[in-house]
Amino acid sequence: MRTRYLLSVLACATLVVAVGTSAAQAQTSFRARTHFHARYLAFPVRGLSHSQIMQESRNGATVPLWSTTVTSPINKKTYSYTIVGKNPNVPQTNANAVIPTDVVPVNIHIESNSIGLAPPTETVFNPTVPDPACHLSSSPLTRTLQSPLFQNHNYSVGGTEVGNVQYESAFMRENFWSDHAKNPTYGIQLSATAHPEVNVYIPSADGSTIPVSQTHGCGPLGLVNLLSWDPGNGSGFVPQVLIPS
Repeated sequence: MRTRYLLSVLACATLVVAVGTSAAQAQTSFRARTHFHARYLAFPVRGLSHSQIMQESRNGATVPLWSTTVTSPINKKTYSYTIVGKNPNVPQTNANAVIPTDVVPVNIHIESNSIGLAPPTETVFNPTVPDPACHLSSSPLTRTLQSPLFQNHNYSVGGTEVGNVQYESAFMRENFWSDHAKNPTYGIQLSATAHPEVNVYIPSADGSTIPVSQTHGCGPLGLVNLLSWDPGNGSGFVPQVLIPS
């Protein structure tokens, strides 16, 4: 089985993930603040060691990966890191890595006692349809596929032409620009495959909805406990959206 990248597209109506908090706590937090800040959580790989993952990459069983080390000029400690793609430090005929990427639109069904709404109701965040209330003429799925993540654009940084590439490829070229002469084709290209939408149902214990009358926005706000998506906890929702290949 070949491992591919998975990109889940959520609906344009805002969905906030709260790490390690209950729906009730998230509701209280919403009342206490008017601005939210992005938070990110990376789920660790389970069941495979780093050496096993690198071997699978060399065997072509997963995406291309390369590793190296760097010594901090501050604490003099050496750190290792692994990056998707081909090694820009090694001269190659073609240093561009094409990464198969599954784009899965996820319909989020939040079943809860929404704030200010009774009786219990269900709110559906659907990324496959436009949202006129938010002045969007195309769906979040379409906008994602037409975005710089998948479409080429001319990038120039400080007057230096980086290339007509996808955003992530331009970003990586900038990071390793000192190696550009030896690998002018270096980059990471995402090759998207869109799949039918998947329905995920969030129980009231892990989610709730703030109605548009209280969000001061163009649509409702969904609150979901991010840890409920973690497949490592035995009941996460993520396995429902994985696409075998």
